[in-house]
Amino acid sequence: MTELRDIQVLLFVINLFLVGIVTVFISILPVITRKSLLFGVRVPEAAGQSPEALQLKRGYVVAMLVGGAAMAAMLVAQYLALPDYTLLATLYFFLPLLALQYGLFIPRWKAARTLKAEKGWVIPASATAETRSAVERQKLLAFPKVWYVVCLGLVLAMSVLSLMRYPALPEQIATRFDMQMQPSAWIDKTLLSVLMMPLTALGLVLVMAGSNITVYRMKLQVDAENPALSYAQHRRYRRMMSHGLGVVTVAITLFMMFTQLMILELLVLKSGGLMVGFTIGLVVICCVPFLYIMLKAGQGGNKLRIPPEEMAEHPGQPQAPVRAAHPERGDDGHWKLGLFYYNKNDPAILVEDRFGTNGGLNFARPAAQVAAVVLAVVVVVIYVGVTVFFFRSIP
Repeated sequence: MTELRDIQVLLFVINLFLVGIVTVFISILPVITRKSLLFGVRVPEAAGQSPEALQLKRGYVVAMLVGGAAMAAMLVAQYLALPDYTLLATLYFFLPLLALQYGLFIPRWKAARTLKAEKGWVIPASATAETRSAVERQKLLAFPKVWYVVCLGLVLAMSVLSLMRYPALPEQIATRFDMQMQPSAWIDKTLLSVLMMPLTALGLVLVMAGSNITVYRMKLQVDAENPALSYAQHRRYRRMMSHGLGVVTVAITLFMMFTQLMILELLVLKSGGLMVGFTIGLVVICCVPFLYIMLKAGQGGNKLRIPPEEMAEHPGQPQAPVRAAHPERGDDGHWKLGLFYYNKNDPAILVEDRFGTNGGLNFARPAAQVAAVVLAVVVVVIYVGVTVFFFRSIP
C-alpha cells in the first residue's frame, strides 16, 4: 500500500508539472507563429500585427492560461478525492487542454477570415523554392549525426557491460523498484532479459533518428514577402530542431543506462528521491530545448535574425533568384478550419502547420490518409486498452 501511495504522489506531481508545460506551450503558439499567419489564415506581415489581430491573439493566450489553471485545479481535486485514479488522470488530463485549444482556435480562424475580407488584405503567391535548401534537406548535409553516434556508443557500452556482468548476476534479476528503491518485480535471468534494456534503447535511438530525419526534411512554408530570408531561416531552424531532438535522444538513452546499472546491481540507491529527481530532470531536459527554440526561433525560424551573406543561394556568391513552386500551398482554401491541409496538386505528404511549430499531413495524399487512420486506430486501442485494464484492476 505504501508503494502504491508513493507512486500516486509521484504521478500527481508529474501530472501537475506536465499540465503547466503543456499549457505554456499551447498558450504561446500565437506568439511564435509566423506574422503572416493569423489563426490559420495567410495575411500580410504588417496586418498580422494590427490591433484587431493582436486582440485575437491576446484573447487566445488569456483564455488558454485560465483553462490550464482550471485543469491544474481539477487535478488537485481529483488527487484529494480519488487518489486511486491518478494513473488514469495521467492518460486523460491533456485531452481537455487540446479540446480547449481547438475550441479557442476555430472561432478565431473564422474571425481572421472575416477580418481579411473586410480589410481587403492581399498577399502575393506564398511559396517559392531554391536549390540550396532542397539539396541540404535531401542529402542531410547539416543533419547532426553526432548525437546518434554518441547514443549508439552508449548502447554498445551498455551491452558489453551487461554481457560482462551476466555470469555474476543471480538467477532472477530485478525489473522494477519501489519508492524505497527495493526490488518489487523479478524475471528469470536470460541473455534476452539482461539485454532487454540495451535493445530497447537501440530501438528508441533508431526511432528518434528516423523522426529527426522526417522533421529535417519536412517542407516549411515560405513567406513570399521575403523568400530569401525565409529560406535562410528555414536552414538554421532545421539545424536547431535537429540538435534539440538529438539532446532529447541522448538524455533518454542516459536514463535507460542509469536504469540498466540498477538492474545489473552496479548502482544501488538508498531512497527514491534521487530517482524521482532524475526522472523530473529528464522531463525538464526534454522540454527546455524545444521551449527555447519555440521562443527564440518561432515557427519555421521566422523570428531568427539572419546576416545577408547567409541568405545567398551559395555563401560568398550573389543571391540567386527563387522560382515559384506550389503556390497553392499558400491558398487558404486548401486549409480546412485553418488546421488541416488538403491539396491534390501538391505532392508533399508532410507540410508545416499554420499554427505553432508542428508538422501536418497533406490529407489529399493516400499515404497521409493511411498514416492518419493507422495513428487514430493505435491511439484509440491504447486508450481503450489502458482504461479497461485500469478499471478491471480496481478492487
